[in-house]
Amino acid sequence: MAIIVSAPDAFYDAEPWEFDLTVNELDGSAPMNLTGSELFVRFVSLSDNVSVGVCNTAAANGSLTIVEPAAGKVRVSVPSQGRTWRLSAVRPGALLLPSTVVGDLFRRATAQGEPKGIGRIQIRVLPSTGAA
Repeated sequence: MAIIVSAPDAFYDAEPWEFDLTVNELDGSAPMNLTGSELFVRFVSLSDNVSVGVCNTAAANGSLTIVEPAAGKVRVSVPSQGRTWRLSAVRPGALLLPSTVVGDLFRRATAQGEPKGIGRIQIRVLPSTGAA
């Protein structure tokens, strides 16, 4: 699986994580055609191996949207509500130290039954300052 790094380079833990990305063919030769595909990603903190967000194109919440199927363009939107951090360096519900979060991106093509891994999204998360 290819590593897909989010842009911007980092997010704060109390803000929504919203970014666009391009999913390429496994050999990196061209954008993957996602027409008719269902995508799924579960974000996990590498610090404590806890799920901090789930996105799915089948959900009606807009958390994962294929914006240009033929060009492999995808929009990811992980809301700040419901994230769980279980580190020793965490006060309840808040991140105190920077953390790396990864999400394995899976695709179920129209004619296929089982989802296949097509990439890994990596996000750097910084503690919020509490400032507006």
